[in-house]
Amino acid sequence: MKLIRPLLSRRNGALAVAILSVSPEAFAVTANVDINSFSFNPDPVVINVNDSVLWTWRTPFHNTTSRTPGLWASPTQNSGTFQHTFPTPGEFFYSCTVHGFGGVISVLGPAATNVNILPDQFDPPVVNIHPNDTVKWTWQSDFHNTASDSALWDSQVYNTGFVYEFQFTAEGSYPYSCQVHGFTGTVNVQSSTVPPSIISAPQFVPPSTFQFNYSANSGQSYVVQRSSDLSSWISVKTNVAASSSELFQDTNATAPNKFYRVFQLPNP
Repeated sequence: MKLIRPLLSRRNGALAVAILSVSPEAFAVTANVDINSFSFNPDPVVINVNDSVLWTWRTPFHNTTSRTPGLWASPTQNSGTFQHTFPTPGEFFYSCTVHGFGGVISVLGPAATNVNILPDQFDPPVVNIHPNDTVKWTWQSDFHNTASDSALWDSQVYNTGFVYEFQFTAEGSYPYSCQVHGFTGTVNVQSSTVPPSIISAPQFVPPSTFQFNYSANSGQSYVVQRSSDLSSWISVKTNVAASSSELFQDTNATAPNKFYRVFQLPNP
């Protein structure tokens, strides 16, 4: 079971505190991949933890074999199917060892902060997370990678539709870039020992403003993030607290389901 920290949720103007508890097994699905003469189709494949991939032979004399030894390896066969379940997140490269063509299975964790890779930028360029949180990069254009300046991670170069995740276990600031085009981004990981902000006085002000107060330490920087699905988070306001209580207003809260979270940024 995965427990996600309490979040404020506005539903049709009413406010609720949401605690999400999900059993991933209850939503497991199977993705289908055809093995053609010289390709796996589709490629890449993006699934969630505990999902499965079912390969179907469309032409003879192929196999599907993980490039990580011992993870999975089908027989070389002329027809039929082969299935493998993925219990952990990550990027799993594989190939037909007979003919040499390859593919990748991108397995997403239960929750992550999303960054879109656009033609000339990461969106958003800066994200702020906690230790053991995950960042998910989603390719919205072709021929990019995401690579740490310190060689901590490197997604390799992929095209639209690919998704790459990396979990950050230690606090700090992690600059990175698309090495093909040169644009940059930063992941800030703040200590989880920072006391959480207390959210109070939530209010929806028609037609489109949602506001609340949150506790803060004067002089410290805070970020407010918004999500519509508890998976992809967008930073909507970053500020330096002037007092022990800060007012946040979202003047674009027109959709019925939005979630918010607040936390203090690490000191530079």
